Amino acid sequence: MPTSESAPCTGKRLAIIGGGITGLSAAWHAQKTGFDVELFEASEKLGGILGTIYWEGRLIEGAADNFATLDDEALQWCRTMGIEDEFISPSTDHRLAMVLHHGIPKPIPAGFSLVQPTRVWPIATTSVLSISGKLRLLYEYFVPPRRSDEDESLYDFAHRRLGKETFERLVEPIVGGIFTADPKRLSMQATLPQFVRMEKEHGGLIKGFLAQRRKQRQAKSSSTTIATDANARQHSIEQQASGARYAQFMAPRKGMTWWINTIAQQLDQTKIHLNTKVHALRWLGDAQPSSDNQPTHRDGAHWELTFDGGVQKSFDAIVIATPSIIASQLLKTVAQAASDKLAQLRTASSAVVAMIIQRQDVSKMAWCFGIVIPQVEQRQVLAISFTGLKYPGRVQDDELLVRIFMGGSTHPEMLNWSDEKLTEVASQELGDMIGWKGSPRWSKVIRWVNAMPQYDVGHVSRVAEIESSLTDALPCIQIAGASYSGVGIPQCVRSGRRAIERLHAQFDSPNTPTKRV
Repeated sequence: MPTSESAPCTGKRLAIIGGGITGLSAAWHAQKTGFDVELFEASEKLGGILGTIYWEGRLIEGAADNFATLDDEALQWCRTMGIEDEFISPSTDHRLAMVLHHGIPKPIPAGFSLVQPTRVWPIATTSVLSISGKLRLLYEYFVPPRRSDEDESLYDFAHRRLGKETFERLVEPIVGGIFTADPKRLSMQATLPQFVRMEKEHGGLIKGFLAQRRKQRQAKSSSTTIATDANARQHSIEQQASGARYAQFMAPRKGMTWWINTIAQQLDQTKIHLNTKVHALRWLGDAQPSSDNQPTHRDGAHWELTFDGGVQKSFDAIVIATPSIIASQLLKTVAQAASDKLAQLRTASSAVVAMIIQRQDVSKMAWCFGIVIPQVEQRQVLAISFTGLKYPGRVQDDELLVRIFMGGSTHPEMLNWSDEKLTEVASQELGDMIGWKGSPRWSKVIRWVNAMPQYDVGHVSRVAEIESSLTDALPCIQIAGASYSGVGIPQCVRSGRRAIERLHAQFDSPNTPTKRV
């Protein structure tokens, strides 16, 4: 990670299109690298889908309420900004996730993480799987590894390694819910590459876990470090947790909007333009066309952006930190091949019904951080999150903060429903699952239209082709964001940082020609 000191100005003018977390990361790192930066955001606020609603002392997140720290990119960035102390970990109370099973929320077996079983006894005793389902899951140890290196869907991978029942009852609701995706199209290489490698290197998921445990024991036996009581207690908590390793997450104490505003405050050398949509970009120089009749450039210097009213500005380099469909539109006149491939990347939409309800109105509360709902349950919601239990203090003690997730790739028609219908359905489902009867003290429907990138099978190779096409033809234009190499906040932060590193290397190279011919 770069230091907090800014580098001397390079004299290169950089435009960043998109003010979500990726664009903010790019701007922050570009500023520290010495670029003359301007950031353009089409909406009235920064942060993209990240944002907090503050209502009478309550704190409600409209999208992600935390980020992972196992991938420490975002955590390290916060440390560099000097704000790590403003982030909190989830409560140790009620630290488990549940899955709906024949209409009843039940704990996800402890030690089952995404697609990997790591503990035998919780699997053997769970009521989520039948005896035959448990035996098939444990048989994973003997399933031979797949020999092909071609990409595979989550559906095919989980069916092949874990069996139909484990896929339907655990894998699909857990993983499919994270990506709001169709598991028959969701790419393993793009979303869960660690498990693809595990199968290839160790022969399977259980074998891979056992190999990791042996390695950890060897490392522990060769180390003289003694774990503290606090570390031991934390390990015990994590062993009991189900579904997700919640200790590996952090959230801004004052909400995502506070974090976004804090980042913006550190962009003191960046010109930020809100409500400013970029309509077109074009090359003003005299470049030689490539074989596909598209210009090829090594040195920028003459990129022109067009805004509302025909206003134009010129830049040396551009980072497009927008959803892929917008990137496709902007690149259409200067990189047709890349634009066409970007247009093939799918997105999905989702709706969140957020409610603050009274605890006394709930008769059969599932005391957990959230419930995921398998498709085989044939319900109209994807998941329910109890954010107020995960991060206490965000609502009053006699209240529950509930967020009901709907839509996604499997139920796109729901985005056409009215707010009233979405709220009615969410209320009915909440009543069935936790026995809630009453009226919410506060509620709001939040819609995210085409905001969920869909990593279909073959996604990794498609993105590689797009990036290669741009590198060869337009090295002074970089694309970054959740559409390409990870939908999580850490991956988006890294995407913005790496875009700047590539541009910095581009301009810093003493052998850089003015044009690629």
